[in-house]
Amino acid sequence: PDHDSDGIGLSVDNCPGISNILQSDVDSDGDGDVCDPCPADAADGCIWGSSAGAEVPAAVGGTVNTADGALTLEIEPGDLGSDTTISVTGEVAADEVELVFGAFPGSGAPVAVYELRPDGLVFASPVTLTMVMDVSDLNDNQRANLAVYLRDIGGTYQQVPGSSCSVEESPSEIFVATCQAEISGFSSYGMVAPLDSDDDGVPDQFNDVEDNCPDTFNPDQVDTDGDGVGDACEVPHYTLSITLFGAGLGVVTSDPAGINCGSDCDELYQTGTTVTLGANPDAGSLFVAWGGDADCSDGVLEMTEDRSCTTTFDLRAAVLVVDDDDNAPDVLSTYTTALTTLAIDYDLWDTANSDLEPEAWVLSNYDVVLWFTGAEFGGYAGPGIAGEVALATYLDGGACFLLSSQDYLYDRGGPTHDVPTSFMAGYLGIGVCESDVGQASLTGEGSCFGGLGPYTLAYPFSDRADRLSAVGGASLAFSGPGGDAAVSVENLGYRSLYVGVPLEALPTTEDVSEVLGEFFVFCSGSLFADGFESGNLSGWANSVP
Repeated sequence: PDHDSDGIGLSVDNCPGISNILQSDVDSDGDGDVCDPCPADAADGCIWGSSAGAEVPAAVGGTVNTADGALTLEIEPGDLGSDTTISVTGEVAADEVELVFGAFPGSGAPVAVYELRPDGLVFASPVTLTMVMDVSDLNDNQRANLAVYLRDIGGTYQQVPGSSCSVEESPSEIFVATCQAEISGFSSYGMVAPLDSDDDGVPDQFNDVEDNCPDTFNPDQVDTDGDGVGDACEVPHYTLSITLFGAGLGVVTSDPAGINCGSDCDELYQTGTTVTLGANPDAGSLFVAWGGDADCSDGVLEMTEDRSCTTTFDLRAAVLVVDDDDNAPDVLSTYTTALTTLAIDYDLWDTANSDLEPEAWVLSNYDVVLWFTGAEFGGYAGPGIAGEVALATYLDGGACFLLSSQDYLYDRGGPTHDVPTSFMAGYLGIGVCESDVGQASLTGEGSCFGGLGPYTLAYPFSDRADRLSAVGGASLAFSGPGGDAAVSVENLGYRSLYVGVPLEALPTTEDVSEVLGEFFVFCSGSLFADGFESGNLSGWANSVP
């Protein structure tokens, strides 16, 4: 008998219920390919329903479908050179496969892989391979990068040129992908997505994209230290922060490298790292001490937690304080307390509310002169004619000068009390001014003093602060509600700051220290090369009143 009418007797037909004239049996298990649930696997270990076998006549072609409809192969007449039994076997896909993108390696996650037999079959013209799969378990990035890949002899996967995939979502949030490719011969083909081990939407390695933490969810890919390993999976790191204190200047460095403060005062270090700090004072400054956390005291610390260290640099500049107030009230302590707070040594000159002012040779012994007039007005506030000449000579020699006075212009500015002298305009940068406008607060301006304040002023006497304007390249240094309150000059040879508000009106000693500290920073640089920094103190031996 011949139940399937294929001309093969029942006793020898390897598929007695399905016509199969060619009797192909790829896996030689005795079951013909057209009725074998796993045509290429004698142990029948494939995924049942994902395999198929069919005899395709060369003259008319045909369609090969897996039982589950996931794979379809459309063969047109003339694509085959002869009648051929074609088998499709669905494999249990590996979790990860190697992809190749020209010069870029990659990792893929196969959705489905099929072995097409006979292996090595070449078509006269390309045939259409279609795969339809549920891809609901993939993330959006994986679905967007699905493609059909050919598995080569070495086991790596290369994308079939021209393959394309589309994904549709059903109302029940089921995502179905349909992929098509034109293939010219038989081998193993798969629908493959980029591998995304942590499902964060960033592929482990795909084309030129690589997850910096492939096994840890980190869609933002933050890599603070830029070492290619994301913060989410990196060995714990702790932050070392350096804060500079004092009126001096310098740079703190570290070994291992990272800190360069100055410019970079915060750095991450791997847990357990021993960091040695180095203090490098600028010319005219000196290193005083380490401070901050207890482990910072000697500049060597172990990074077992976040650390915050301080470094103090002080100026080596010698300061002359000119007390030019009328002692009603006596405001000298405002300045001496601030200088003591800043650890800056100073000498005093008291004008005794007169024109008994320091001469040029006296001034030349100091890098910095601080001059204040307090509540004095009506005669002797600020340098007189001789004092201005002495100060001009002093500044021409390369120095730094601060004058805080609300009545310097009133007392020394001509018969109308607001016309700047040549010294005021030429060395202090004072232009048009208006006396006694009052200032209720003070706010730093410009590159040096910007960021200071605002300070709400508390005058120990009447508010007679002036409104100023800058001339001759001078810069606005402080402002207030009454207008511009202070101007500064940064000359190649000297620097000056005129404040038309009494600094003793600043609300706290800390505020005065802060302003003076920034003034000393303003004074730093290439000035002061007079032997003080080298330890030659002979120039400081002149006695002063």
